[in-house]
Amino acid sequence: MVMNQEFKAAASSVKLLEVKDFTAEHIRWLQEELKKPDNFIWDEGRRVMVNTQDGVDVIEIPSKENRANFINAWLKVYNTCLATLDIDVKIICLKRKHVRKQYDQIVVGTSAPVKLPEDTKSVKYIMALEQIIENYKDLLKGMVKPSNPIKVEKHEVTLTPVEPVEIKEEPEIKETIKEDEKVKITEDEEVKEVIKGQKIPDGEKFSKIDCSNLREENIPFVLVTCTHLDKDENTFLSNAELCMEEGLPIGAYFNGKAKNADGAVKDSKKILKLLNDLNVTGPVIYEMNIDYLKTHDSSEEIEEMIQAYNGVAGILTESGYHVLIATDLDTGVLLERQIKRDNIPSVYPMIYRVVPREMDQIADNVSYVLMDPQYDNDIVRIVNPNFKIEEKKQLQAA
Repeated sequence: MVMNQEFKAAASSVKLLEVKDFTAEHIRWLQEELKKPDNFIWDEGRRVMVNTQDGVDVIEIPSKENRANFINAWLKVYNTCLATLDIDVKIICLKRKHVRKQYDQIVVGTSAPVKLPEDTKSVKYIMALEQIIENYKDLLKGMVKPSNPIKVEKHEVTLTPVEPVEIKEEPEIKETIKEDEKVKITEDEEVKEVIKGQKIPDGEKFSKIDCSNLREENIPFVLVTCTHLDKDENTFLSNAELCMEEGLPIGAYFNGKAKNADGAVKDSKKILKLLNDLNVTGPVIYEMNIDYLKTHDSSEEIEEMIQAYNGVAGILTESGYHVLIATDLDTGVLLERQIKRDNIPSVYPMIYRVVPREMDQIADNVSYVLMDPQYDNDIVRIVNPNFKIEEKKQLQAA
């Protein structure tokens, strides 16, 4: 399937490509790149700038007198370029409508297929990345078409006799959804198995007493929460390490910030870095950027969000984690509406964040995280999980 291939491509960008053996061929490529006007790489005196996804990297080029340092500086420039172009292509591969993979080739729009060499260290590989990016730029240029005033004018004339009642604006999405439809957010599915765990509330620091209480309840997993990927890492790691020390199986819950495919790669890299040294046997839940969708709900913005959370889920799945996508009920209805209307693939299970008053809107076959102040922790209920806690623990122990 194309979507799975796209996610696999995005996952490979998490581990940045790197060249260690620097040759004259690599140097010639850099020299040609520096000659191009308005390129993503340029030089100013003894400094070389590379425009990356995270900003401009500045590499100081030392004197040739210390040849080792001189070569290492240019090697760093090349590897920065390689990583930047590689991530750009992985992001492009998330654009389902106009990009597809055919075995080891990437096809953008109607352009000729570009084959990616197996040897990522060769100059041919980075040149192939450049070609894919150029093809995508050409595609975007071709999609911008000038408007035709004559056609618009005729269109307005044909609408004139139509009665006003038939030209009313489309009602808000919330008004088009009946209350009893909210319980059918997901497709009907037979409930074969239910697994229940608990989630550490947002921003709370766990203690040994908390762990002891959960251990007595013999729960299958505790979701350790990271409320902000750039600010809450220390609390997340502290809680996770304490749970592991106290013998509690853990999963993870991340509040995402990604708005598009680019953000998906960035969020995924941060999450994988946090999970790297942890023994995660439970689910990993990624909560999409709900706040962003509250003020950015056009069809294009919703589709970008779907690409974002599918991208994160794909990258984490490729890394061996069982992933669910979290949202609230209103946003879930909004997404489900567009997914069905535009036939957008949504291959990862959803879990809904709810409060007690919303429980009557949850069907038996829907997974949820219940935030109820009467409990010390949030209650997690996952329907038909495709992971087995004990089996995974045994495999990791082996």
